[in-house]
This record gives sequence, C-alpha cells and structure tokens, in this order.
Amino acid sequence: MNTGRAKVALIVAFLSLNLFLIYNLFLPDLKRLQSGSLPVKELRQIEKHIEDAGYRLALPLDREVRTGTFITVAPSLADRTPSADETYSFIAGEEADIYHCAGRQVHLYPGGRTVIHYIPGIPLELSEPKEETLKGRVEAFLQDNFNFFQVKFDRLQEEIPGERIITYIQDAGGAGLYSSFIRVTVTGERLTAIEYLWLKLLKQSGEHPLEMISSAEAVLKLVEELGPADRERWITRIDLGFYSEEYEAEQWDIPPVWRVIIDHRQIYYINAFTGHLEHGLNIDGEERSSKI
Repeated sequence: MNTGRAKVALIVAFLSLNLFLIYNLFLPDLKRLQSGSLPVKELRQIEKHIEDAGYRLALPLDREVRTGTFITVAPSLADRTPSADETYSFIAGEEADIYHCAGRQVHLYPGGRTVIHYIPGIPLELSEPKEETLKGRVEAFLQDNFNFFQVKFDRLQEEIPGERIITYIQDAGGAGLYSSFIRVTVTGERLTAIEYLWLKLLKQSGEHPLEMISSAEAVLKLVEELGPADRERWITRIDLGFYSEEYEAEQWDIPPVWRVIIDHRQIYYINAFTGHLEHGLNIDGEERSSKI
C-alpha cells in the first residue's frame, strides 16, 4: 500500500473523528450560548427533578445564561475599639477580644467581624409596628453611630415572637456582597444587638468574563447535594451576588454565587462558575451541614 495515501487516510479519519466529537459534545453548549438561555425542555426536566425530590418553587427559575467575573475585597480598616474618652474593661479571649462599656458589650473577632450587645437596649420609640417604621428607626441609628457605605437592605425576619432581625448587605455594583453584612436584632421596641462584617471593595474586573450557570442549574445542583427532602420544602428566594467565607488576609477574590433560601430561613450559596455548594447557614447566622 502507498505509504503517503495511508497517512492521508489516517489524517482524514482523525479529523473526521474530531469533528464528530466537537459536534456531539460542544454543539449543545454552543447553541445554548448563542440563544442566551437554557432550552425550555431542559428547564422543565430540571423543575420536575426538583419537585420529585420534595422541593417546591415559590418563584420561577431563571434559565438565562450569563457571564461574570470575580471581585477583589479587603477588610475595612476602621478602628473598632471603644473611644479613648469611654470607660471600659477589657478581656482578651481565645476567639474574640471583649470590651465592657457603659450600656454595651463589644466583641471584636479576628478578620473584622464585630458583635455589639446593647444593655438593656436602645429604645426605638416605634409609634406603629410597621416594617417601614422599624427600618427607618434602625437606619437612622446606623447613620448616626456608624460609617457604613454602599448599604443595601436585604431582609427582615422574625425568628421568635417579639424578636426581629434586620439584615443589610453591601451593594457591589447592583449585586449583593453577602460576605459584607450588618445584622440588627430588635427585641420588642429596643435595639439589642448589632453584628457586622464590612469589607472594602477594591475592584470588579471586567476582563475575561466566564460563563455562569443559570439559577435553574444552581437549584438543581443544590438539590442534588442536599438529597431528597424529608418533608415538603419551599424554595422562597433566589438571588445572584458575591460570597466567600471570612478570611484573615490583606485582600482576596470573591466569586459570583447564586444564593438560594429555603423556607425563608435556610441560606445556601452556590458558586455560579462551578456549581459547588460554598456554604449553608440559617438566617440567624448559625452554620448548617450540607444535609437538611
């Protein structure tokens, strides 16, 4: 057999195989990118899988295909210790430094997280028990006593009767930076505690954006991670933002995430690039395991 013809035949066969693999493996993803969304048929299959696992959707799933980038943050360098003209006692703890001041107790954690307990609480003088009135009083207190910036209201929850938790997050170009938060506890008509970790947004790179999974795919990944529910569960909120765990570092990068809230109180963060479950916790900040 002619050696040259044999080589040509092998090259043609190799190219044909590669074209076949490209067509069958990558064309579906290419079509999805070109259309900008998941096919409707695939969305319906995802919805069925989620419902078969015992989860109900309180809102429609988004099938849009987006691109995104990391953001870079650093700890806020504001001084968190009580002012020099205050009288206080100090305890150096293993997990946090604790300052006992008149009317409050301040816990300073490494990395920037701060918890302030007000004793017996700051009266808010609520003329009516409406949510907007409560938010207005709380926000006025924060503006008068702290120097937070790019603040965005996130949610208000009542975990136990008479105790409401109002959470604010940092606005990162229209998306929520969930790692940067203020959590205010109001007991009755008194502000009794503030927990916060506030970050400094250094940059949001627009270079080399990466494809992100849709919210439908994110919820599917979460359900597969959690497994079938032991009772009916409701997916009550889905948001796109940024999240990472707390770090003791000069700066770090944070990926975009899909935040999925189940039954109004269990929060999960799904990496929008990889579909990996980053973290799970309750509304009050208590960490959860992967399984419900």
